[in-house]
Amino acid sequence: MERERGGRRSRRIGSDVRLEDIDYKNIPLLSRFLDRRGRILSRRKTRVSAKVQRRIVKAIKHARHLALLPYTADQTRIVRKRR
Repeated sequence: MERERGGRRSRRIGSDVRLEDIDYKNIPLLSRFLDRRGRILSRRKTRVSAKVQRRIVKAIKHARHLALLPYTADQTRIVRKRR
């Protein structure tokens, strides 16, 4: 109870993820497991099982190879044209 009022509560990112839903084409799901810099979040932060984490990592790497997801945050930045 103390945590709910004043303490920081951790958000469970992967609580509703099923093995059947994990696919390299499911970009909205996979992007939940990336931080702002494009790095894959650890199991401690996502709170998923080892089996699910392995499948997520494999799908993210496959999507990166096909250019569906960025490798780094530099590739997501919008570049403005100079005047």
